[in-house]
Amino acid sequence: MNNSDRYLQRATWHDYTSRSSYLVTLRSNSQIGPLSDVIAKKTSIDYKARYRPTKAGLQAMTAVRNINVNFSWVDVMRYCIMPDHVHLLLYVKEKTDVHLGKIINKFEIECTQNLKAVFPEYGDISYFLPGYNDKIVYKAGTLQRFKRYVEDNPLRYALRREHPEFFNRLQNVCIDGDYFTVYGNFFLLRHPMISNVRVSRSFSEAEISDMRKEWEETIRAQGVLVSPFYNPKEKEIRDMGIESGARIIKVVENGLPERFKPSGRDFDLCCEGRLLIIAPAVHQTRKVVLSRDMCQYGNKIAKKIADGALSMNLIGGRKKL
Repeated sequence: MNNSDRYLQRATWHDYTSRSSYLVTLRSNSQIGPLSDVIAKKTSIDYKARYRPTKAGLQAMTAVRNINVNFSWVDVMRYCIMPDHVHLLLYVKEKTDVHLGKIINKFEIECTQNLKAVFPEYGDISYFLPGYNDKIVYKAGTLQRFKRYVEDNPLRYALRREHPEFFNRLQNVCIDGDYFTVYGNFFLLRHPMISNVRVSRSFSEAEISDMRKEWEETIRAQGVLVSPFYNPKEKEIRDMGIESGARIIKVVENGLPERFKPSGRDFDLCCEGRLLIIAPAVHQTRKVVLSRDMCQYGNKIAKKIADGALSMNLIGGRKKL
C-alpha cells in the first residue's frame, strides 16, 4: 500500500454518521497556487508564526464558514489554511444519516465553485486533489491536543522551512524532572494522536484487544507510537506502524554519543520527520545491562508522553510541548 492509498483509507470499525469529532486534511491542487503565506516572527524568547490566506485561500475560508450553514449539526472547532493543504477540526454533534464524506464533498464542491467565480480562467480545475484524510478523536482527553495541532501548523511549517536545526538534536532537555537528549522531530510530542505501546503478561485478553484497536487506529491515521519497544510484540507493532506510515517516539536506555547519527531505518525515518529518540543525557561507554527498574522507568516516560502529562524545557527559553 502506498502513501496515497493510506491517505484515502477509512476506519472500518467506525460509524462515520455517528456523533464524533474529526481532524480532516485536504490537499490543494498545485495548479491554483499556494492557499496562504506563512509569516514567521522570532523574538528573543519566542518564535511565532501565522498564515495569511491568498486570494485563492480566501475561497476555502468562505466555504469553511458555510459548513455549519449547510449542516447545522456540524461545528468547525478549528481550521487552518496552509499553502498546500487545509485542516478542519469538526464536531458532529448528533447521529444522522449523513456520512462524513458527504460533508467534506460539499465543502470541496463549494471551494471549487468559489474559485471559479473569482478565477474563471481556471475552468474545470478542482480546488483539491481527490480524497481526504481523517483522524478520529476517539481517545478521551485528547481533543485539546487536536486543537493545538491545528493551531501549531504555521509554526511547524515555519520551523521546517527556516530552522531545520530544531529537528535535529537537543541536549539537556528536562522531561519529567530528569534530563535527556532528544534527537529527531521533537514536534512529534505535540502530535494529536499518540499511543503508548506496551505488552505485558499481566494484561487480560480484553485489555490487549482494546489496546490493539487503539494501536491499529493510530497506525491507520499515521499517528505516533511511543515505547521503549522492549517486548518482541511491541517491536512487531512498531514495525507494522513504520511500514504503514506511522511516526515513532523511541525511549532508549543509554545516552547518545557526542557524534551520534542514526543509521539504517532510523536514518530514513529521521529524514522523513517520523522519528524522535529520547535518551538519557549521559552516554555510558560501557554496554548498558537492561534492568527491571530501567524497563519500568522507560515505560513510565512513554506513558506520560502518550497521556500528554509532561512538559519539555528547551534551550533558549521554556516552551511547553
